[in-house]
Amino acid sequence: MTELTQNIMIKDLIVPEQDSELKEASIVILIDPKEDEVFVISLGEKTKPKAMSYRLLLEELIEGKVKKGAFEKTEYWKKVEESLDDEARAQRDIKFEVIKPLVENLSLFLRKGSYGKGLVKNCLEFAKENGLKKTTRYQVYQWLYRYLKCRSNKNCFLRKPGTGKGKDKNYSNKTGPKRQEGNVCNGRMRDELDNKHIKSIVREFHECDFPIPITDCWIEYKNKHQCDPVYDQFTGEFLKYEKRKGELFLSKHQFLQYAYSLTSANRHRVLKAQGLFDEYNKNIKGLSGEIHEIFGDAPGSDYQVDETPLAIELVDEFDRNRRLGRPTCYSVIDMFSRAWVGLLLTFAKPSAHTAREIIFISCRNKEKFCKEIGVELNEPWLPESKPARIHVDNAEFASALTDAFSADANIEVLFNKEGNSQEKGLVERRHKTLEEFLFGRIPGAISKKYVRNYLARRVRRNAVLNIRELYQILIDFITRFNKFYPLKTLPLSKEMKEDGVKNIPNQKWLWGLVHRAGDLQSVDEDELFMQLLESAQVTVKRDGLFLQGRYIRTFKKRRTSQGLHYTCDWALNNFVYEKEVGKTYDCKFMRYSMSRIWIVTDFGFQEAVLHADDASFKWWSAECIQDKKIEEANEDEVQMEQYHEEQSKTAGYAKAKVVDARKEQDQITVNSANSQDLSFNREQAIDREIAESQIQLNKTTNQNYHEEKDIDDKSSSKQVQNKNSLTKETATLFATKRKMSKRRRG
Repeated sequence: MTELTQNIMIKDLIVPEQDSELKEASIVILIDPKEDEVFVISLGEKTKPKAMSYRLLLEELIEGKVKKGAFEKTEYWKKVEESLDDEARAQRDIKFEVIKPLVENLSLFLRKGSYGKGLVKNCLEFAKENGLKKTTRYQVYQWLYRYLKCRSNKNCFLRKPGTGKGKDKNYSNKTGPKRQEGNVCNGRMRDELDNKHIKSIVREFHECDFPIPITDCWIEYKNKHQCDPVYDQFTGEFLKYEKRKGELFLSKHQFLQYAYSLTSANRHRVLKAQGLFDEYNKNIKGLSGEIHEIFGDAPGSDYQVDETPLAIELVDEFDRNRRLGRPTCYSVIDMFSRAWVGLLLTFAKPSAHTAREIIFISCRNKEKFCKEIGVELNEPWLPESKPARIHVDNAEFASALTDAFSADANIEVLFNKEGNSQEKGLVERRHKTLEEFLFGRIPGAISKKYVRNYLARRVRRNAVLNIRELYQILIDFITRFNKFYPLKTLPLSKEMKEDGVKNIPNQKWLWGLVHRAGDLQSVDEDELFMQLLESAQVTVKRDGLFLQGRYIRTFKKRRTSQGLHYTCDWALNNFVYEKEVGKTYDCKFMRYSMSRIWIVTDFGFQEAVLHADDASFKWWSAECIQDKKIEEANEDEVQMEQYHEEQSKTAGYAKAKVVDARKEQDQITVNSANSQDLSFNREQAIDREIAESQIQLNKTTNQNYHEEKDIDDKSSSKQVQNKNSLTKETATLFATKRKMSKRRRG
């Protein structure tokens, strides 16, 4: 054995012979004699570096238990730079640059317990910055291991000769792997009739003025051609779509492959239909967001909060012909489970009030919240209680949160750096998810991805929903998202997978409450009211409690609206309306729903609801009430002007009659006017009234008498009897009236 064969060196191929600790042929990748360690990597397919005793391996080499082997490079590993085309060289070099930090710090990466100290994360960041956004940790490890097995030759990343060169292959017509029980495929080949159906769906829902994404076209295709609608047999109400049984259907991949080929082939017609000739909209791609890699290690530890105007036009709740514009949507996302924990729709601009309310909503019980806004909760909305931290935009909330809630709320606020909204990419993408769901389904919804500005006017014209109806739709959407949606980007640990946790937000949230408890803060309603709700004062009136308009107004340069009236059972039972008129009480209220307020008393919070005078504003927000109050006040002013204009005619007529009457009246002195016998004058007036009534009676009876002559003989006696009874009753009435008059005079 030569001197070189007696030593172990980096990149040596070590092959086990017999009775060796080494089981497979391996490459030496790192030697540390001081620590008595040598790292080797097996040439097997699924292996990772293994640490051995350097002295033991050296002894086995000397004893012949292992030996050095020859390592023959393949042809494509031997290629020189000049023989490579630019594309192959670029692909090879970018993969090597991704793993370069690990290669340069291999000792740190291989040490047990350190595992690189963030080196792999740096590799992933570099990959994303250079176009390899789907790169995973597993891929980074495999690239590194491949590089080490090839004795640190970058050409290991080149494509093997003969691969990827096939032509006219159409695997997308097939549906994937075979079933376990036999050789029958999980579907069938796509035929011409399927292509015809796909083309019709794409033209109907995508190549139109109001298109929906191709991925949503798949749902429309499946409902129409692979499912049957199910209706209630008694009410006729649509219930669901049910997949047909006993048939083989196309897969989603088959549909998307052909649908995307259609849109590519007819790109000009698609752009013309969608108004996208000039530019590619910058909002097509969602933001990735990286802050969740640092925060959000437990349910309730970190919430992301953001607001954005939803791309949908709404109408007034009383008048569907009156457009109100786009509402602002506030969303709160739990960074641990990716679940929606709060949602607020409002027409108000960002302020301390809106900041306070969205945090309040995210902390409290969602069933009570839905009752307050008049929405039915069809699915459980699990997340509640206070978080440890919230992450918000600096520009939007920095000043607002200063006065939003009290310091003892124990919620830490972290602000993003200005211009770095991608740090909260989780909640940014959720707003895009909401808009994509609404567009193509709800009239008045606009998509920047598909609709140009000059086409948006036609879309806005179709607005029909009010804010209450939109609330119902969005809350149904987010609760079902939390409960059922398999979120591919939801990170699950090994422990979660061992416990059977699926990548569904609610499942991870519930698992975290048991195994990652400690950050979510339990809190009751009264505590939330004191810390997060806005304060005001109500004044006791005879008929209830009055909240002045200055408390619910938004700070705009226009007149203050009138206040709201409330009734309270506690105040009624304790005779507050009678004993304490004019006294003021502190109260707490929520701007998103003014249906009820809470009076602060020595006996705790007492609920007050809208008075009957203002009951029409049930479930309305403060800004909507203010707008409506101002509108009603303006209408009242117009109506009052019309009223005074009409009553001026009455006043003019009265004035003219006074003038005419004075002409007929003789001039008398004050003494003669006051000395007249009023009783005698009233008696004469009553006698004239009776005489006029008698004349009217005679006219009526004579008219009835002449009409009765034309009646048949069979009914004449009955009619005459009725006439006589009527005459007697009338005569009796006048006789009684005259007796009472004489009695008063006597």
